[in-house]
Amino acid sequence: MPSQYEVRIFGASNLTNGSGAQAFTSGATNGSTRTGTFTTGSDTGQIVTIVDDFNTTGPNQGGDSLTTFDDGTGARQALGEPVTLTYDQNGTTVTKTFPPGSQVQAEFVTEFSDGTEIVAIRIQNPDAGQPGQPNLVTAGYAVVGGAPPPGTTLGTITGNTGNGTTPYSDLPCFTPDVLIDTPSGPRPVGLLRPGDMVLTRDDGACEVTWTGARDVSLAEMAAEPSLCPIRLASGPVLSPLHRVLQIGGAIPLLTGEGEALIEARWLGRAFRPAGGVRYVHFACARHQIVRAAGLWAETLLRPVGRDPLMAEAKGAARHPARPLLTGYESRVLAQAAFA
Repeated sequence: MPSQYEVRIFGASNLTNGSGAQAFTSGATNGSTRTGTFTTGSDTGQIVTIVDDFNTTGPNQGGDSLTTFDDGTGARQALGEPVTLTYDQNGTTVTKTFPPGSQVQAEFVTEFSDGTEIVAIRIQNPDAGQPGQPNLVTAGYAVVGGAPPPGTTLGTITGNTGNGTTPYSDLPCFTPDVLIDTPSGPRPVGLLRPGDMVLTRDDGACEVTWTGARDVSLAEMAAEPSLCPIRLASGPVLSPLHRVLQIGGAIPLLTGEGEALIEARWLGRAFRPAGGVRYVHFACARHQIVRAAGLWAETLLRPVGRDPLMAEAKGAARHPARPLLTGYESRVLAQAAFA
């Protein structure tokens, strides 16, 4: 039975040197010899499902594995959903959508002087057969260990590994890199520390008073599905009990207020990252609403026994910044949203 994994994929044009050249060409199959200092662009990537059917009989695929993103055109790996990537093809910047079912492979690994490694991703070309269109294009990349924030300088290319086969667990889609708005600009939540300042919906700049993180393994999620992260329709991934702000719609009828907070589990779908998941949270002196990855979400309200992270958080309960929807109210809102 095929397994599904989720990988954050960036268009190849998101990683360029000072001359604007990509780190690798669309025809590259064994690595890159390009020079210069490479920096990531503003693209935050697209989290894409890879369907791995584990081919043990295809030619030259004796090393194929169900738990690795493999190199080779015989690898039975396909996109589970469309992905749109921007990349350079023969000197022309193109943006192309690769449909579900397109064969995809980990073509090679390129290492940079800051220690970052990327996996170049080669995908079946939907325009193959047309003049000048190859069967496969190296159009994107994933970052081993999780993507750095936009605008990060990776340095020069220091090496390549021609076989890009990489464990799916090394290509996480949930990392502490969700950007939180701060007075000095967006900052990865995993870098926040007590004393740092964040921008809030109600009180402007506020001080962080506590931060915490907890790793949840794949085995823990299998034993307790309520620990699985939730992917929202807009893209961000949150813990199931992390509340996000909802405005208008049925909210006034349910609460008598114009805004309310609802747990993420009512708004998206659960999934199990192959490498487990790290939950990161922080608190301010009072419960706040902050901008996270483009949506309004809460800071820590109070330690909650059911929450996979909050057991270590200390301190008194805080007054909620907005009404908290009950299970019944959340179901009503979710049914209205998806009707």
